[in-house]
Amino acid sequence: KAAPSLLESAAAGNEYSSMAVVSHKVATFLRQLGYQAANCGNDTALSVPQAIAAGLGEISRSGLLITQKYGPRVRLCKVFTDLELKADKPITFGVQEFCKVCLKCADSCPSDAISREKEPGFNTNNISNISGVKKWCIDAEKCYQFWRENGGGDCGSCIASCPYNKMDEWHHSLSKVFADTPAKPLLRYLDDAFGYGQVDNKKLAIEFWKK
Repeated sequence: KAAPSLLESAAAGNEYSSMAVVSHKVATFLRQLGYQAANCGNDTALSVPQAIAAGLGEISRSGLLITQKYGPRVRLCKVFTDLELKADKPITFGVQEFCKVCLKCADSCPSDAISREKEPGFNTNNISNISGVKKWCIDAEKCYQFWRENGGGDCGSCIASCPYNKMDEWHHSLSKVFADTPAKPLLRYLDDAFGYGQVDNKKLAIEFWKK
């Protein structure tokens, strides 16, 4: 909720540390079973395309993976292994269709790095975008420039503002169902009306330190 403050950066850094521990434990377990296994984070291969292929979620306007339970609030790590596994398949639950009408992440982006095009396409902004993939391409250079200026190493405004960023409660779960119906334009309005997805709220940081 405190994006893009240093509190958000600390929370993200904590999750990167956790995923390093988890992936290391999984790889160690596989090696002890007699298989080869190498764990990694963002340093080897692209995590989001692999997660989509594995059926963990869908790509969003912001370029992030959206999962059914946690929305964009995930950090991805990988384990490469020669253990034979049955592959899962990609899934869809209406994310891209919802992203076409929402644009909340683009409105909240402090660096204006997120595309406002209605449809995903093959246009690339710069060398940081992979060509030949139909999606909304973010301007990674603008995004990273803000990271540097922000001083915390990242931003997180797109995560904090996303309507899929909700606790796993019945009324939010019901809203996610409507995200794949003609009622989806209304959900962005309701999200704003109930005060969800606000970014750059200085009061939150003050309240955090008071506690």
